[in-house]
Amino acid sequence: MVLEYFSMVQKVFPYLPNVIFIAVIAILAIIAHSLTDSISFFFQRKFSLRPNAYARYIIHFFIWAFALLLILLNIPGISTNIIQLLGLIAGGIIAFSSSTIIANGMSGILIKVLQQYKIGDMVEFENEIGEVTEISFFHTEIQTVWRKLVTIPNSVMMS
Repeated sequence: MVLEYFSMVQKVFPYLPNVIFIAVIAILAIIAHSLTDSISFFFQRKFSLRPNAYARYIIHFFIWAFALLLILLNIPGISTNIIQLLGLIAGGIIAFSSSTIIANGMSGILIKVLQQYKIGDMVEFENEIGEVTEISFFHTEIQTVWRKLVTIPNSVMMS
């Protein structure tokens, strides 16, 4: 009985540093998650800012993604090729999905720099005539003569 227990401990003992490291990373991720919430709420109260849940969600995502990457790297038996493949797939997804966002952002910059139209100008877009009420980084907002608000992506407005 004692020999069985001793042989089991001998098999687990080499992996003990990995288990401790994984536990420490998980605890640090939980602390970082709580700390970002505390800092966010502090700045909201101190400077009377509007709550921006999306920014917190993005920060939380990156905290947990980094923690998961560190944990995966320290699990015995997992090849780094698998992690590289996951990184390649995630990078491809981000690259292909962000092309529209980048196009709208660049078009927004060009619209602001070239000043093709300004707030208050009357424009025609796809048989809609209206007044430009807002020009943001990603979209332009037009109020039609019927008081209908139309939001148009800047990449479409540039074309």
